[in-house]
Parts: sequence; C-alpha cells; structure tokens
Amino acid sequence: MEKILEEIRTERKRQHKLWGDRFDDENTSNDWLAYITMYGSEGAGVTDSGRPKDFRDAMMKVATLAVAAIEAIDRNGGTPLRHYDRKD
Repeated sequence: MEKILEEIRTERKRQHKLWGDRFDDENTSNDWLAYITMYGSEGAGVTDSGRPKDFRDAMMKVATLAVAAIEAIDRNGGTPLRHYDRKD
C-alpha cells in the first residue's frame, strides 16, 4: 500500500502544478464526480482499450482526484454551490 500511496502523492503533485488550488476550489461536487466518472469509465474500457495497465492508470487518476476533492473540501468547508442551488 505504501507504494500506491506514494504514487498517489506524486500524481497529486503533478495535478497541483497543472491546476493549482484556485481551479480545484471552484469545482462543485458535480464537477468532481464528472472527472472521477470520466476516468473511471476510461479505465473500464468504455472509451479506452480496457487493458489492465490502462485500468490501473485510470484508477490512479480516480484516487488522486478523490484526494484533490477532499483537499478542496477541507480548505473551503465544502464545495461551491451548483448554479441551480445558488440564490443569486
């Protein structure tokens, strides 16, 4: 498990360099689930080859996106409201 957690940490650092906190902090719960579903679907072969390495790579993205979502929730006390939940 330690090797896997280190891979997640490395992938998270890569993602953070690409997007940073500000981008992540603007994601709604729907956004996070859409990203996770997209990578999960690719790993299952819905949009990709479905080979074991592809599945593992996709699951690494899913795990790392879940970590990013939790980090954003902890930083902000939740996720932004969806456009149809806002009162403005």
